[in-house]
Amino acid sequence: MNRMLSVAVAAVVALGFGTTARAESTSLVITRKDSPQVLTLGGGPEGKDGAAVVLSPNQALPGQNFSLEPVGKPEDQTFNIVSSLNKLCVDVKGGSTEDGAEIIQKQCNGATCQVFRVSDRGPDGHRELRNELSGKCMAVGKDFALVQVTCNGKDDQRFRISPPRKN
Repeated sequence: MNRMLSVAVAAVVALGFGTTARAESTSLVITRKDSPQVLTLGGGPEGKDGAAVVLSPNQALPGQNFSLEPVGKPEDQTFNIVSSLNKLCVDVKGGSTEDGAEIIQKQCNGATCQVFRVSDRGPDGHRELRNELSGKCMAVGKDFALVQVTCNGKDDQRFRISPPRKN
């Protein structure tokens, strides 16, 4: 099994999409709970290294698609969140462990600040995205920029991970 197929199968199994999902389709959309807002690359239509990752309305844009690339053992459910558009990783700026640290896009480099544990948070299919370095959760900050904060289980820290909608 080639690496890309393995990654797709691991993401499908870990996230419970079922075995009927197409293994070669690794593109995913990450939507805030009870909102039409999805993770979106900042820094223009192509995104750019160091630019913020923000929430914006789901318009089926290329900068709104991500893949989850497994890090470690499958049972750990730890992933790099990688832009399907520019192959940059979602990263906590500066490797910070502080509340309010900005979530940005950065060249994938194997740093722990680019690893997120994807945890199921109840029967509604929403998940918590917890940074492995800081132990803090991804949440919505000022002006829809994503930040990390102390995990509290509230809805602003919950996301749905699903295949992208068709145009």
